[in-house]
Amino acid sequence: MNAQKLRDISTPYRVVAVVGLMLAVVLSAVTFSTARAQNHGTDIVFTAGVNDNFIWPFEPTSPSSNFLGWLNSIGVNHKNFDDPQYDRAVAHTFAGLPSDIQVATLEVHLRAGASPLSYNDSINLFFVGDNQILPPEGPERWGRYIGTNGANPVPGVLSYDWVSTTGSQTIDTILLDLGNLPLAPGQPANASNIIPALNQHGFLDFYIQDDTDVDYIILTVTSTGKQVICHIPPGNPSNAQTITVSVAAVNAHLNHGDTLGACPLGEKFPRGR
Repeated sequence: MNAQKLRDISTPYRVVAVVGLMLAVVLSAVTFSTARAQNHGTDIVFTAGVNDNFIWPFEPTSPSSNFLGWLNSIGVNHKNFDDPQYDRAVAHTFAGLPSDIQVATLEVHLRAGASPLSYNDSINLFFVGDNQILPPEGPERWGRYIGTNGANPVPGVLSYDWVSTTGSQTIDTILLDLGNLPLAPGQPANASNIIPALNQHGFLDFYIQDDTDVDYIILTVTSTGKQVICHIPPGNPSNAQTITVSVAAVNAHLNHGDTLGACPLGEKFPRGR
């Protein structure tokens, strides 16, 4: 066989090889892209209030029954979004959170109220159970002054004095990374990350004292699409067990009596489904 025939025969194989190499590169790129998307997870947005710059009608806040019990126990009245009344706290519970949150941010649009005492107001994130705040400040509790004023013992989230004057209202938007919250001097380091507590409890209690108005709050969480539930077998409630299911399957489980979050003490060992 002469050289010309050898070249003619080898050409199709070279084409196949090149096409195969190109296909492999494309498939590799697709696989890499898919993996990145899976690692990123899905953003789920929980909005309370309306971004309407504090105009009437007011939107209702929704503190949980435990949160309300705690407010009553300390004698604090609460108010709705946009409400300009002072001496009333803004209290709201974000409920039904997924149990595999990787990233979480909280956006708060707020206004220093009519009272000159707004300078010492604080913003707080915690978890209330049995009408009391769960464990001391740390991984399940964070709080800071809103503004920075010499009368406050530590600086606030904002670098300026949080007060409004007769001729000028002070309005700002605070964006908090719940996995890297800004700490004041003396706060425990583990208070900077409350995401593990979000995953454990499935809710978040938001609280702002008491001469500050809130227009809206937005909680955005990035989830891998899984939810921990307490699976209660129909007709056999004593065999309840904690399982992890896809978000798409949650409603079906809730419809036959399962509940969000882990089972009470005495549950079976967790397992996936």
